[in-house]
Amino acid sequence: MTSSAPEKDLKILTDTSHSTTQQPLTASSHRVVDVEPTQPKPVLSTGLAMTLVSIAFFPASWILVYYMMVHKEWCFADFCTESMGSRRKPVRNTLAIYYMFLFISALFVYLTPRLSALKRVFTYRVSARSTITVGEVIWFTAALIVTNIIIPAVIWTPYWNMWVSSEVPHMSHSMRKRSAMPTGSGKDGMIPGWMGSNRLWIWFVYETLILTTGDSLALLLGLVMIPVSKYSFLSTLLELPYTSMIRIHQWLGWSIFWLTVIHLVVTMLATVMDDIPLAKLFFTVVVDPAPWGDLNYLYITGMVSFFILGFVVITSLAYVRRHYYNTFFLTHFLIFVSLLFAYFHASMSIYYVVPGLCMYAVDGCMRLRDRLRSQRIVEAGTSAGYTTLTVKTPKASTVRPGHFFRVIVPSVSKFESHPWSVAGVDSANETVMFFFAADKRIANHHAEWTSQLVDSVSTKEDTKSFGEVSLQGPYGKHLAMTSPTTKFDAYVLYVAGTGLAPALCAIQSLLKTDKPIYLFWTTSSPNATSLPILAPYLSPSTKPHNLTVRIFSTSTSAPVPEDVEHHRPHLPMLLATHVSPLASEFSSGALNVAVFVCGPGGFIKDALEGVRRFEGSEEGRGIKVDVEIESYDV
Repeated sequence: MTSSAPEKDLKILTDTSHSTTQQPLTASSHRVVDVEPTQPKPVLSTGLAMTLVSIAFFPASWILVYYMMVHKEWCFADFCTESMGSRRKPVRNTLAIYYMFLFISALFVYLTPRLSALKRVFTYRVSARSTITVGEVIWFTAALIVTNIIIPAVIWTPYWNMWVSSEVPHMSHSMRKRSAMPTGSGKDGMIPGWMGSNRLWIWFVYETLILTTGDSLALLLGLVMIPVSKYSFLSTLLELPYTSMIRIHQWLGWSIFWLTVIHLVVTMLATVMDDIPLAKLFFTVVVDPAPWGDLNYLYITGMVSFFILGFVVITSLAYVRRHYYNTFFLTHFLIFVSLLFAYFHASMSIYYVVPGLCMYAVDGCMRLRDRLRSQRIVEAGTSAGYTTLTVKTPKASTVRPGHFFRVIVPSVSKFESHPWSVAGVDSANETVMFFFAADKRIANHHAEWTSQLVDSVSTKEDTKSFGEVSLQGPYGKHLAMTSPTTKFDAYVLYVAGTGLAPALCAIQSLLKTDKPIYLFWTTSSPNATSLPILAPYLSPSTKPHNLTVRIFSTSTSAPVPEDVEHHRPHLPMLLATHVSPLASEFSSGALNVAVFVCGPGGFIKDALEGVRRFEGSEEGRGIKVDVEIESYDV
């Protein structure tokens, strides 16, 4: 491996030929760099501390919220939930159910990779072309049952029994006011006779739906905040995949939005029976008299919260995220404003979200700390449409294959950060390498952050021109195929585009096993073999004996070199050509093959379908394939 040069001698590598001497962090000749930590680092103790702190937030939040419920004077909402006497004890009991559900969920997540029976069930994908696992579906279904059925039933069962037995004397304050409306033909604001004769029951059904949907929303708000934190036990102890956490976060977010719509519609249906116009009720603030805490601001605060939530949902759509990332990123913080007005609307909105907020607050402090700690770029280069950056950081010893950083380059933007997978690690010299490319499919891509950075690398004369960068992380899940506790007979890395980055980092670790390794890379670049980062793996004099590399180009704009295959790859054929012959070496037992797939959504789906076809074919007989995925899309 080439050692890091002194800072005064560093230069940007822009030569696109093999003669460029930029050596990747993944390998030099046959030498393999150990990616495991060589000595203890302070960052490890920080990670352990964050794990313990994030776990401690849950019992601490339980105690805090319990005392918030007991001390009604601590309530600053217009509707303090426990003002309804029948709800006091049931609402407190829901805390035990909520935290027990979280504990059971964490227990199953912890045990799944350690118990083969659980792993076989929960990691099974719902279809051959889907990245969604059975475990994700089961947990989300269980969450909906707990939040929409079990906890509302716990809160409303005693209230139902009390109301049925004594009806009017025990109606809530708002229900008494509504049920006093006159009946008639429906003219002049009067309730039609058929509704008026049953108005007590109609009011009760409406109020039940209004409050139960509100209770469910409070619980969903608590759940949706938990996967957001990156510095937490979810990634360090439970090792939940980042894409799974984001997917669950999105599912919960959509559940909140549509349940909020139902909550609003039911409330409007209830108020239709009143003689108060909807516009006046939902969009008018009563100034005098209007004591806070007497439901005078209940509707306006709810509407403000709803409209902000709707705006955040719209800017979170996939199209906006892909083409206007900054808009998505910045407007997402408005959810805290929505949450604040939700609390002003009803105090229960904050009861279950406290641990998630605490975890996110600590996460924000950790990211701010990382933002203020600058790291030095020691090498930068562009070739074949791709860019590499090598950064010196003490965090190098904590990086594992599959990890990524959120990178901030102040010379391009002081606040914007982007996630980059680690392409190589040199623990001895404390450097990590990143490999990325600008997405030219995005409208006005020249103004996009990555494009500006690529242009900077192409035009700057030396790395000092960049100044420094900040690295937030490392985040993500350690690739299971590179773990010392997992044993495979062969490894296949089937990647597209910048999916090469985590594949190279994995190869860096896998070369120690002396097992057959196959890298199949699909790229739109016509001259991908000119990449300096691949040179040691392509040159006959430095190529590791157990590594096979095949490059496929989908370029239509230029001819490709002879050593690049000008067509899309067919995974079943590749597995049959390279992996199936290995099965003859195993007279007893199955050949265990690990397949890592990384790329856009369509590429991932095709790869999963290809694995399924291979396993069902004659060539796949006696071969057990274990697939690990890192997708661009959630």
